[in-house]
Amino acid sequence: MATIKEIAALAGVSRGTVDRVLNDRGAVNPETAEKIRKIAKELDYKPNRAGLVLAAQKKRLKLGVILFSTGNPFFQDVLAGINEKAEELAGYNCTVITKQISFGVEAQLQAVKELLAEKPDTIDPKAYGKTAIAAVKELVMARMKVCGCDGKAEK
Repeated sequence: MATIKEIAALAGVSRGTVDRVLNDRGAVNPETAEKIRKIAKELDYKPNRAGLVLAAQKKRLKLGVILFSTGNPFFQDVLAGINEKAEELAGYNCTVITKQISFGVEAQLQAVKELLAEKPDTIDPKAYGKTAIAAVKELVMARMKVCGCDGKAEK
């Protein structure tokens, strides 16, 4: 199995440069990046799973989720799924903070403010209607990554 060190040697660059290219982090000369990607493809490079776990454990990730709590069984199932994943992610130094709220603009905006005080890396507001606009605007003003229904974090 090819390693980042081997790719770096063949490309004539540092391991850090290879890491930035393969993980789309930071600026690298486009020609150098293409050369690294080509070598990685030729060597059938696959990230080392143990290395990924070790790298994840070095980072502290905090996710915030705002979820409605109306007594609706649907939301209880969603909460159970979130809690189950939170336990699994705890081993990767990831904390999930859940705020359950009633339907209403003020409750949703208050939950946003409370989560922002905990300094999460991203928030999934699960807001609806006009409240969604107000909640997302509040998060954007705080320069927070917002995770939408499609599960993709956006800046």
